[in-house]
Amino acid sequence: APVGLVVLSGQAKPSSWADAEASVWMGGGDTDVEHFGDVLVANVRLREPHGYGELRLGRMLITAGAVRPVQIDGASLLGRIPRGPSLQVFGGVPVEPAFASKGYDWAAGGHAAQRIGEYGSAGVSYLQRRNEGRLAFEELGFDAAVSPVRWLDAAGVVAVDLLTTAVSNARVSI
Repeated sequence: APVGLVVLSGQAKPSSWADAEASVWMGGGDTDVEHFGDVLVANVRLREPHGYGELRLGRMLITAGAVRPVQIDGASLLGRIPRGPSLQVFGGVPVEPAFASKGYDWAAGGHAAQRIGEYGSAGVSYLQRRNEGRLAFEELGFDAAVSPVRWLDAAGVVAVDLLTTAVSNARVSI
């Protein structure tokens, strides 16, 4: 069946402090399906020209360290010191198909990371999601990456579900 993904991106000039992006799934397939497509991403990003921070507003997919990715309609604020620490905080309403919403649903979290010399970094992340005001999940994650030589990278993440005290995500890549 005919399907499509429309991706739009724009900024005033290559070094612009503002840009926007949108990705729309055009759907397709069976005509009995109630929703043929949906907006995957639609946000505006404001950047500090020297790379010290950025603010994103709108619909976005947040991937913050070791915790699970979450798609929200909300905001993300990132601050960083070159060759030093960075801090990201985010929050908003979890995305439901076709812009539907449920009362008292929200997600919030953050990621703090520190560069370790020229060759590595380590971070800690936290994510909490509420459904109808009740705690749906809560995760604490740890991540680290190292690149001791130009041709070798290694990274690892582990996340713990704080409701069940079980590992919810663990990965190592070399």
